Amino acid sequence: IPEDDQPETLLVRRASDGSRLLALVNTGYDAIKEVRLRIAAKPGEVKQLAADGKWSDVETRFADGILTVPRKLECYETLVLRIR
Repeated sequence: IPEDDQPETLLVRRASDGSRLLALVNTGYDAIKEVRLRIAAKPGEVKQLAADGKWSDVETRFADGILTVPRKLECYETLVLRIR
């Protein structure tokens, strides 16, 4: 759910283990203060892909069908998540 009509690109793929891989790119000129994604149910686990290629825990909140990741994304910065 973009802030103030902020342009962003979201790519989603379901992995063979049933998890969802999401790549979100901030394609706007302004930073995104936090990432908000509309999903059907509260996830059991959310991991973030680090620059070294390893998955790490990421802080999240879930309420009213919105998963919030309190992470700032600068212009053309990418966030890759694995949701189970």
